[in-house]
Amino acid sequence: MTADTLARADTGPQKAQGPTPRPASNPAPMKHDDVHAVYLAGPMTGIPAFNYPAFMNAAAALEGVGYAVFNPATHTGLDTRGLTGNEAADHPSLRGLDRRVAFLAYTQFILAEADAVAVLPGWETSKGARAEVALALAAGLLIIDAMTGERTEVDLRAAEPQTPRCASQRPVALVPAITAARRSESGEVRITSATGGQKGQKEAAFDLIPAGVLRELAVLFGRGNLKYPPGPDGTPNWKAGYPWSLTKAALDRHINTFWSREEDYDAEMGVKHVVNAIWHLIVLAWFMENRPEFDDRPRAETYVGALPTPQWLLDKAAADAAQPLIQDTSRGPA
Repeated sequence: MTADTLARADTGPQKAQGPTPRPASNPAPMKHDDVHAVYLAGPMTGIPAFNYPAFMNAAAALEGVGYAVFNPATHTGLDTRGLTGNEAADHPSLRGLDRRVAFLAYTQFILAEADAVAVLPGWETSKGARAEVALALAAGLLIIDAMTGERTEVDLRAAEPQTPRCASQRPVALVPAITAARRSESGEVRITSATGGQKGQKEAAFDLIPAGVLRELAVLFGRGNLKYPPGPDGTPNWKAGYPWSLTKAALDRHINTFWSREEDYDAEMGVKHVVNAIWHLIVLAWFMENRPEFDDRPRAETYVGALPTPQWLLDKAAADAAQPLIQDTSRGPA
């Protein structure tokens, strides 16, 4: 039994001594009209007083805008003042708590009464909180930010702490868990780290493009600029435009050379044939919006092909089918 689960254990519903007032400097969370009952989830283990002050403040703020809040911190019967959050299961302050009873109470509220689960900063570092969020998602409940009340999009895979499996992986401690939140109409996603820091992330994820391939592509652009000198104003030569069919033909040559195992690298430019193909595709994409006058793709064509089966052939097939089968017995039984 871990300190995390013990700290969340339930000895029966208890009334809080009164929620801690939310600091005036923090704005009240927003209220969703379709949400009435909220379960509060967050980290406890490893945080002084098992993070109860944060639970109490968040619960008070959520209740202040009209939510009915299930706060695990008021259902443990614990006085966590002076605790470090790392106490062992046999610590005097943690004895006598039944985690099964606690989890049953938490689960029952989430499934039977809650309209949403509100998550505190750092929830993704807690196994218990992640399990509660997973249960809420499976039940179709909303996940909201306990501090702002805003709807949060959760990727549990991103929230799951990773265990290093090889020396090439970065240490987990250097990669704070994050959760994607609040996608705006512009495509921006607000990212909240385990420490509570937030940063907007745009939809264009340049960081997902393999750096090595991108660098090799950049080398090809640079060498091409040396092979075909730019214009007087410095504009790359290829931007002047040329028939699209020329770059499509070159694209085919690079792909076929690679696919036929003739060679992997283009001897002239010293860059992979497949990267040359990427270059031509990028050029075609740019031509589509900037050089439409060179569009020489074939227009829609019609091809009739063979005419319907001639009647004489149909008649012959029918006559052949009507003939009795004559077995040749001159060579004995078949």
